[in-house]
Amino acid sequence: MSAAKCPQGCSDWKQNDSGVLIIGPVGCGKSQLVNNILGRKLADVCHSLVPSKGEGTSEVNIYPHPKSERAEDGRWLLIDTPGLNQGTNKPIVEGISIALAHLYQHGVKVDLVVYLWPIVAARATSSNKEDFEILQRLVGNAMVPDIIFGTTRWPKDEGAVKKAEKSHEELRTSVFTKYMGLQPPSVRLLRLRSPEEAKKVLTTFPPYKKTPQVQTEMGSDGVKWQKTEVGKYLNASSSRLDHLLEDVWKWLTAHKLLK
Repeated sequence: MSAAKCPQGCSDWKQNDSGVLIIGPVGCGKSQLVNNILGRKLADVCHSLVPSKGEGTSEVNIYPHPKSERAEDGRWLLIDTPGLNQGTNKPIVEGISIALAHLYQHGVKVDLVVYLWPIVAARATSSNKEDFEILQRLVGNAMVPDIIFGTTRWPKDEGAVKKAEKSHEELRTSVFTKYMGLQPPSVRLLRLRSPEEAKKVLTTFPPYKKTPQVQTEMGSDGVKWQKTEVGKYLNASSSRLDHLLEDVWKWLTAHKLLK
C-alpha cells in the first residue's frame, strides 16, 4: 500500500492547509463523503457495506478543497482512507500513519478527524470495537473528544428513516459513549444524508488546537510506525492472533482432524 497519492503533488501542500482525516469501516461511505464535499466524483466509492472486488479505496488518497475564495486562507486536504476491516487493519493503519507523518513533514496538521458509521449498524461488532481502539491510539486521548462522528447510508423509505433517526440519537448515548469514553452531550454527531449535509463536516465544529498523536510520534519525534502507540497495539493484536491460530493448528493435528 502506498502512503499517499495526491493529485496536485506534495510540493503544493502549504502550512496554512488543514488535513481532514476521514476514517471508518469498509463500505461506510468515506469516498462518497469526499465526492459530496468536492461537488464532483473523484474518489472511487463502494456501493454496499460488502464491496465487490475492485470497488472502493485501496490506498490513502488526498484531495484539496478551498477553505474559502481567498487563496491565502489555504485549503482543506481531504484524506480518504481504505476501510478498516478486522484482520487486515495493520497494513491499512500503517499506510494512514505514514501519510499523516508525510503531511506533518510538509507543515500540514490534521485539524479535523471524521469517523463514519453506517446508520444500519445499530450495534457495535468486535470489528467496530477494534476500530475505536485504533482510533484512540491514532489520534491520542486528548483529541478523542474532538472527533466528529457522522452517520451515513441513510435509507429512503419513510418507515426506515424513522427507525434510523432513533438509531442516530441512540448512538450518542450508547456506542460512542461506551467505547470512546465520551459524555453524551459532548459527542459531535452529524447526519450525513446529502451533499449539503456533507459540507457541514467542515463548518459545524471549530478546527482542533491539537495534533493527532501518530503525527507527532512519526512526523515530529521520528518514531518508526512499529513503535507508535497504534503500531504497538496492532502488532500485539497480530501476535495474539498468530498464537491462537498456532494453538488451533496443534489441536487439530493432535486430534487427527487434518488430512
